[in-house]
Amino acid sequence: REREREMDDDELDRDFRGVSYGDGGEYEGQWKDGVKHGFGALTFKDGTSYIGQFANGTAHGLGVHLFQDGCFKGQFSRGLYHGAGIYRLNNIVLFQGHFSEGTILGSGRVTYSDNTMEEGEWRGHVLVTPGTAQQAADVASRTAAAADQQLLDFVAGKEAHA
Repeated sequence: REREREMDDDELDRDFRGVSYGDGGEYEGQWKDGVKHGFGALTFKDGTSYIGQFANGTAHGLGVHLFQDGCFKGQFSRGLYHGAGIYRLNNIVLFQGHFSEGTILGSGRVTYSDNTMEEGEWRGHVLVTPGTAQQAADVASRTAAAADQQLLDFVAGKEAHA
């Protein structure tokens, strides 16, 4: 208690705490000014979840979005996939590359379950300029690895406090 009194209100507001929503969703993480801000885990009623950074109540920064038939690991902006990332669907399709406002846009590589690949410049789900996308795939892989490490650190921190 003594230590809490020495902290300013902003630091106290960012302490981890959980909340359950009426729709079945749950959030455990940091807060600022009454909204999700910092690092946290948000689980929705349908079982999908987002674990990562939040800003002003929405996914923003590095994160992992887990859904029934796949996942996205990478950068988010205002709740959308935005920046480098890896999108995996049913272990059948893997896209490594760039996203803009929730859509595949820019350099990237798709790997199919039979290990065939398409790479180059993408707009949506369409390869518009075939070519090499090694650099984009490498950046996406490093970004996804950073998101994975952030997730592992979060789990390790929860276990240490249990």
